[in-house]
Amino acid sequence: MSKRSNAKWKDNWTHPVPPPSGARFVHVDAAPGIGWGVLRRNLSSGKNAGVENNLVEFAWLKAHPVAAARPAHHGHAWQPTATVDVLLPEGAPSELLDVRRLAERYEADAFVGIKDLAVLATFKIDKPGQILNMWADVRAFARFFFCEERNMAVAAFLHVPSRSGVKRAAHIHLVAPARELDCEGFGAFCRPFVSDAGASVMVKAWSVWKRPA
Repeated sequence: MSKRSNAKWKDNWTHPVPPPSGARFVHVDAAPGIGWGVLRRNLSSGKNAGVENNLVEFAWLKAHPVAAARPAHHGHAWQPTATVDVLLPEGAPSELLDVRRLAERYEADAFVGIKDLAVLATFKIDKPGQILNMWADVRAFARFFFCEERNMAVAAFLHVPSRSGVKRAAHIHLVAPARELDCEGFGAFCRPFVSDAGASVMVKAWSVWKRPA
């Protein structure tokens, strides 16, 4: 997520954020401290038109949040510096609990002209003492909201400064491939949820999930 003050987060939430040059998707401030975006095969407009995405490479980048230059995943070992957890809907192949296999399977099940690859939700963690509780809460929410409610797989990535070397607050990325997943592989697209409008759907569900009983 972009480096912005808490004040700017509150001022700009629910608004698209102009992507920096080379960005892989258009980021939306869904709510204070929560970001959203749809990873598409190609960005079609603006200064990033022509950027081509691959879910395997994108997952590799999220699993390796190092401050140094990030090479493409091809030819490089998967030795994540992020904490990674994959959550699957009931009946999905258990081998896809590995984030690399999950992303590779999505690309293997892709077709010519595919547009949507995944949705990305990012949850900022304001205080170091909240990291473990937030990690547990976000994964539990993801299992319900993505896996149980929508039959989607989701990979959760925890980025903390001690593991990434980046001067940013700890945060959690949820990367959910854009199609339903069952025992036979990826099927129908999860539309209209897989769109910029999906941000408000997720934020509403999260606010209910976090509401004290």
